[in-house]
Amino acid sequence: MQVAVCKASILNSLMKRRPILILFIFFYFSIQGTQLFSSNFPKLRFDKVQTENEISDKTIKCIVQDKKGFLWIGTETGLNRYDGFSFKTFRPEFDNPFSISCGDIWALCEDKIGNLWIGTDGGGLNKYNPVTNSFKVYTHNENDISSISADKIWTICEDHSGKLWIGTDGGGFNCFNPETGKFTHYLTNLDENSARVISVIEDKNHMIWAGTLGSGLYKLNPANGKLVHFGHVKNDPSTISSNRILYVYGDKEGLIWVGTDGGGLNCIRNSKTNFNIVHYYKHAATDWSLSNNVVRSIFEDSRGKLWIGTIGGGVDILDKTSGRFHAFMSNPLDNNSINHDWVLAIYEDRSGIIWLGTYRGLNKFNPEKNKFEHYKIKPFHKLEKKYNEMYAIIPEPALLNGFWIGTLSGLFLVSKEEGKLRVHKHFIHQKNNPRSLSHDNVYSLYRSKDGMLWVGTRRGLCRFNPSGNSFVRHKAHPKVADSLQVGDVWVIYE
Repeated sequence: MQVAVCKASILNSLMKRRPILILFIFFYFSIQGTQLFSSNFPKLRFDKVQTENEISDKTIKCIVQDKKGFLWIGTETGLNRYDGFSFKTFRPEFDNPFSISCGDIWALCEDKIGNLWIGTDGGGLNKYNPVTNSFKVYTHNENDISSISADKIWTICEDHSGKLWIGTDGGGFNCFNPETGKFTHYLTNLDENSARVISVIEDKNHMIWAGTLGSGLYKLNPANGKLVHFGHVKNDPSTISSNRILYVYGDKEGLIWVGTDGGGLNCIRNSKTNFNIVHYYKHAATDWSLSNNVVRSIFEDSRGKLWIGTIGGGVDILDKTSGRFHAFMSNPLDNNSINHDWVLAIYEDRSGIIWLGTYRGLNKFNPEKNKFEHYKIKPFHKLEKKYNEMYAIIPEPALLNGFWIGTLSGLFLVSKEEGKLRVHKHFIHQKNNPRSLSHDNVYSLYRSKDGMLWVGTRRGLCRFNPSGNSFVRHKAHPKVADSLQVGDVWVIYE
């Protein structure tokens, strides 16, 4: 049996599987005649109110509104559809081949004809059919060069012709033709960093821009297949500020905005007669600069203001005319401030509501009541709250309606009984017991062909011995050729 492992990177520290809730923010940019970014900049108020609305998970990765008005929210444990009153959650169903293939959702895109496309963490590309309430799944097939290049999908966008552009972790980016069902691959034969495409967009000139997590930015001309690389060069201000791209966005003017991991914000003006890059950084000496140099999300609202979501600096609003940023950050002493300074998702719906995904809190602003409503998290099971951070789930054939759950607080064996989950066993790491779980953080689960349950943890791989309710540990030994090379085991396959 082979064991595939991947060590946590800076990306994991930014978008890692941690509790992340979504904050919904609505803001009128003109208050009693006072324009945004005037000398009397209005204060945003965030009033937290508990409601009975529930969303499936705390980790929010993406948001989109479809043509019917439904709001779709991708989380780590399911796809949520919000109709303005309640949430419906779609999760994998082991006995249903037409269910969504994976509950960990990274990307959402609705195409021109109303299909919803879902990018998952290891489950490939899914297409939702609202008529049949079912999903069609596209996964990588190593024997088919026209299949998708990898199954972990970070980003999806539709171009002017109806083709989909899909960024993957490890497989570069793909162009999918819905008419033929075939995928064309790009950046698959370069270095490892080029194959990690975290953001893809089409600009106003129909060029495709792909941001990578380590190899900078690429521009593709789909008509001739020509690729142009934009990389960081030290001490050269005419280049992008970092090769670690976290977000790429094209605004209404045709400017390309690039958020980076530590290099601040870049603005690229790319016309036939003019090409230049402007850098925006955090400057401690001024209150009008970018609030943090890690930029994870960018969105231009209907009024032309650019919202910049940062990791650690809250959300900035940029006035492109003056070049000034105004930051909205969390203040624990102010209940009306933004509830956390990690902002991972920004979206404006058709009614003008701005939705922000943050590290904590679920709020929707009601302009009539002038307050935000919190949405409760609906737990996947009835275990204590700290056990709801689930990374893996696998059926247990020896137990009726039973399955194993890997969490940040150990390994659980549970069964579904009358709509609730009953806990049968709970395994944790015991310091002086070498036959206990090697670590409480359980990232992956796999049952091999011989029936053995394998458990991937933060400190190596464990094989479960059901007769003794114990584990055989396989720790990482980087200097030993036939052993694990890293301790964090995220994926297991045979």
